[in-house]
Amino acid sequence: MAANVLCCLLQNWRYYKMKHGTVFLFLILLLTVAPYLLAHSTLQEEQDFRFAIELENKELFDIAALQFERFAELYPSSPQAPVALLRAGENYEKADSLIRASNVYLAVLLKFSQSSIVDRAQFNQARLLANNNEHLKAGIAYDRLKILAPNSPLVPEAQLAAARSYLSAGESRKSLDAALYLLENFATHPTRMDAYKAIADVHEVNGDYGNAILYLDRILGDRVEDDLAADVYVKKSQLLKKLGRFSESDSVLFKLVSGKYASPIVVRAANELAVSMLDNRQYQEAEKILTRVIEKVGQADKIDLWQSLGDTYYLQGNYALAKQTYMKATNDPGKTGLFVYRLGMVNKKLGEVSVALTHFEQVLADTNLTSDVRFYAAIEYANLLSADGRAVQGIRYLQNYIASTPALYRRNELFFAIANLQENILNDYAGARQNYNAIIAGSPKSAIVDDAQFSIARSYEVESELQNALREYDRYLQYYPGGDFYATAQKKAYLLKLMTPSDSRNLDEALNQILVQGLTAESRAHAFNSLAQYHLHSFRNYEKALDLLQRAEKEDVDERLNKEQLQYDKAFCLFVLHEKSMQENRLNSAQNYAQNLQQLAEQMKVNYPNSKLTAQVEFWVVQTNLPNLESGARRIGFLNSHIETISDDSLKQHLQIQLVDEMMAARTDTSAGFQRIGQILADILNHHKTEKIEADALYKQALLLHQTSRPDSATVLLNRLLTRHDSPRRVDGLYLLATIHEENRRYIDAQRLYFEIAEKYFYSPWASRAEAKLISLMLRQGQYKEAQQRVRAKEQTGIPRELKHFYPAQVDDETLWLWAEVIRFTQSPQKAVEMYQKYLDLGSDTRHRADALFAVGELADKMNKQEMALGYFEECAASFPDDSLGQQALVKAADLSFDRGLYDQARVYYEKIRVALTGDLQKRAFQRLIICDFRLGKINRAEGLVKTFKKEYDDRNAEARFLYEEAMHYIDAKNLSQAEKTLKTLAGRYDDVPEGARGDLGLARLYVVQTKTEDALKRLTEIPEKYEDPEIVATAYLNLADFYYENRALENTIHAGRKVLELQESGPLRAQALDLLIDAYDDLGLRDQAIAYQREYIETFPYASNILDRRIRIGTFLYYLKEYDRAIVELKDVKPLVSADDEARVQFWIAESYAGAGFTEQAIIEYLKVRYQCKQHPKLPFGVTAVYKAGENYQKLGNLLKAKEMYEIVIRERGATDDFGRAANRKLEEIKAELEKDS
Repeated sequence: MAANVLCCLLQNWRYYKMKHGTVFLFLILLLTVAPYLLAHSTLQEEQDFRFAIELENKELFDIAALQFERFAELYPSSPQAPVALLRAGENYEKADSLIRASNVYLAVLLKFSQSSIVDRAQFNQARLLANNNEHLKAGIAYDRLKILAPNSPLVPEAQLAAARSYLSAGESRKSLDAALYLLENFATHPTRMDAYKAIADVHEVNGDYGNAILYLDRILGDRVEDDLAADVYVKKSQLLKKLGRFSESDSVLFKLVSGKYASPIVVRAANELAVSMLDNRQYQEAEKILTRVIEKVGQADKIDLWQSLGDTYYLQGNYALAKQTYMKATNDPGKTGLFVYRLGMVNKKLGEVSVALTHFEQVLADTNLTSDVRFYAAIEYANLLSADGRAVQGIRYLQNYIASTPALYRRNELFFAIANLQENILNDYAGARQNYNAIIAGSPKSAIVDDAQFSIARSYEVESELQNALREYDRYLQYYPGGDFYATAQKKAYLLKLMTPSDSRNLDEALNQILVQGLTAESRAHAFNSLAQYHLHSFRNYEKALDLLQRAEKEDVDERLNKEQLQYDKAFCLFVLHEKSMQENRLNSAQNYAQNLQQLAEQMKVNYPNSKLTAQVEFWVVQTNLPNLESGARRIGFLNSHIETISDDSLKQHLQIQLVDEMMAARTDTSAGFQRIGQILADILNHHKTEKIEADALYKQALLLHQTSRPDSATVLLNRLLTRHDSPRRVDGLYLLATIHEENRRYIDAQRLYFEIAEKYFYSPWASRAEAKLISLMLRQGQYKEAQQRVRAKEQTGIPRELKHFYPAQVDDETLWLWAEVIRFTQSPQKAVEMYQKYLDLGSDTRHRADALFAVGELADKMNKQEMALGYFEECAASFPDDSLGQQALVKAADLSFDRGLYDQARVYYEKIRVALTGDLQKRAFQRLIICDFRLGKINRAEGLVKTFKKEYDDRNAEARFLYEEAMHYIDAKNLSQAEKTLKTLAGRYDDVPEGARGDLGLARLYVVQTKTEDALKRLTEIPEKYEDPEIVATAYLNLADFYYENRALENTIHAGRKVLELQESGPLRAQALDLLIDAYDDLGLRDQAIAYQREYIETFPYASNILDRRIRIGTFLYYLKEYDRAIVELKDVKPLVSADDEARVQFWIAESYAGAGFTEQAIIEYLKVRYQCKQHPKLPFGVTAVYKAGENYQKLGNLLKAKEMYEIVIRERGATDDFGRAANRKLEEIKAELEKDS
């Protein structure tokens, strides 16, 4: 303050009206006092500043901030004023007074813009904006630092922060520019690795995962030494998954966790890898990884790893070790909810019921958990109460839970759980049936109504109320054909009919007959036999009947009884007793009965070899022995041996159906195996004895025909099957026929059949799949609203994914899958890919994983992301080699590799297809395999394969293609004479097949190389007259168009190009033809037509790599058409999307359009943006051209001085000898002359 007073006095002394002597005395006094005043002022200033620092050191940030701010106000000219104001802002930040901090930083920038700390103020201001989620403003603020303080050491960090902020704001291009600026200007700065990571993040956001990985690889070294490198490993793993390279993704994580570096990022990676391994049932590998990482990380980081390791032990069935491992994580107070659920489940497995109950009580009280998780916790809790001897309490708990459960499907599950407790724990069968009936009555369209009906029948059977049980099983068979338990219910109904005693009237009649026979019997044998028949057919007491039959046989010394019938009756008793013992799980008894039955059958085959009764007994022998044979091969051999000996055709057909089932289950997928199965089924269909056998044979034969690529024949058989309305096989046939219709693009027919399954067979295992297919077809047909309604109305069943380790067979993933399908048809392909990837993240055990992998492959291919498409097709083929989708994916992967010129890789795939598939696909793969060898230069191997191909197939068209590929090999090898000879052979010998035209095409190409233009033109013009194949003719016209364009015959170019469009609705030939037409119309100046074809190209190929370049070109065409307003709109729309390298180009044409429209002042502004706001084009001088154009427009406005300034910039930059420099120099001379004239 003293210094300020002194300065003021010195500056204004002349205004004091004093006498000279007074002035002299005053000056002496002033000079005497001044040093003291200055020293005192400096001391006070230092004390004030030091006081502020002391407050800051004591962490009294709010008071320190006020003191620093006051200091800057009191001593504005102090050298420490800028620093004080900066520190005021920093202390306000520490005190969470962020608005005041921001205001102070702005004050620094305004008051001390030339200070050395302006960079820190700008950086801090940008950081505040970023922390407040104002990412775009933050990015701009960070970016501005390099302008305010170009030499600041904070510039690299600011550019990195700008890149991150821009990306968070969705400005990927600006983010990329900021990161590239860092790399270009600070090549040795430590943040360059972070800049590579930022660029990788930009590429990831743009969906360019391959380029993202390339930038990440620049960071990675041989060792992981910091968190950045560890994070890059994790990021690379995630990107590889997005590319469909799942195994490689796991390998990257494995490399990270196997190293010596340890951090929370490595813990996260280990958990991710463990989840993947557990999904693939690699339990021991997961255990090793987790154990290794636990050993090297700190105590706090072990918690999540212990949980994952506990899951590993749980899934291996080692519940004691799982619990021991889980307990290590219990010290973490954050471990609630799902972790406690784990403890409950593991204690349940260990039989520690009371402990498990406590855990589930905690889960049920945790309102942060989803209602689905707490729902299953409630069922577990009730079951545990039951296990603790409190079943009634458990049932009451679930009944109360029903009252608070609005969802009908959840209420049904609760009814089912209650009924199970009543039936299995309390033996309250009547009560259980009430709850089963509640499901049927309350939700007749529920997916579990068939389960409820079966359970009702079973409960009667357990109570030995056999008549009621039989009635309910019959009800099940009547109402739920195709249900989960149909075969079981059928068998049980059959056995119950055998075991249920007749009614009393029948018993009286039987007893009267026996009494009469007994009174008149000529022997005791007849009496025993009659009594046996009574027990056999009326009381169904087979043990007693068997005993009586054995006694009758013993008493029949004079052989008056029918011995064959007697032995048959004994065999029947043994068979029924075997089946009953199996049901009652009395395996030893069942084995004894089976052995006795076999011995009896051997006797009958000797005594009555051709008898139908003997055949029936032999059939029973097969049925009792077949389940005991462990291997499929043994069962197949056993059935074959008995089929050859059994005499009854109907029984033989039953065994043949079983043989077909075994052969299909054993994957007899060789040509001979398929042929054998087909012969068996054809024989059955020609001589079928029952409708059931016919239905089974129709379905299995149709399935076989479908597998061997004969869909039309399969359709005929399936239509026959669908006329059997009561057959349980009908729903199987419906689904297969719908699948065939869908594969053949008969979507309306397929949709109708899927709808019938979903509505009529809603309880069937096919229903869920049919519903998903139905919704997909609705979307494909544009029925978006209806599809979404069905998704919303779908009954959500199954376990939440969070609990998949404990209920792996019941996990629900259907809803997410269906929404992914909805998004595929209603939103962008990229959005659909993201949703499918979320579905795939659920794990490798999902129901639609093959469909999802294939869908992402198709979408990626559509978006022109071939590397990604290839990854997903490869994963689908590798994961599902026997599935039809896996086989289609293998073909797609092969073709994609082939189309990209990766012939080595394609060759491997085609070889696999050739071995694995049959029919046309096998033949096509063989052809492509040979073509790959030709293109790889393996001519000897290719020629050897051609010979083999000719032996296996009589296909002149394929032979012609091989000759063409051989000729192309010779052209590439510069052996033109041999090439010409081969092509002439092809054109002359194979002119009767489509591929023969390639001879003329090849000769035309060869003549162009040899500059024999007339010969080339002659060959090309003859092809459309000689051949009809659309692809060949279109290729010829395309070559003609290209030939004409090169020779500037533009009208002919247009004619030939249009012919290609007529022949090719899509594909690369159409794309090339459109390009030629665009160029030809552009050269002719007919740019309206050029625009029309350019727009058609964009619509037809929306994911072509050069789409933005095409949109820029449309803008320039509009400019040349003098439609300046439309040009400006088009170019401004595309500018935010282009790369930094193209920004100057787009901006230049915007400026040109304004100039052309007569908006001269605006044009100048736009020209100067090219120079000062855009990154300069790497090849074309748009910046200097724009400055020159700005000079012209200034000159037009009469602002000669500004025009002069622009031209001088051009001369300075380009030099006086450059074309631009000379032109600018001429303009400069004009301006000088004009200025001299005016002066």
